[in-house]
Amino acid sequence: MLKLDTIGTRRKEVSEQRLNICRECPELDTFLYQCKVCMCFMKGKTMFFDSKCPLNKWDKHIEVKDG
Repeated sequence: MLKLDTIGTRRKEVSEQRLNICRECPELDTFLYQCKVCMCFMKGKTMFFDSKCPLNKWDKHIEVKDG
């Protein structure tokens, strides 16, 4: 389980890593930061630890660990 004082920092790190992957993806609408595949707004979706990329790009690069 993540400690309360590290949740925000860890969430930001994971979000930034995921957004960097999305920025390289041709399926990202860079004006809205919206995925053309799942239609999610990525600046929000990337913040949730249990979110998944519909093209499985995040799982190849990022491992979310507790603690």
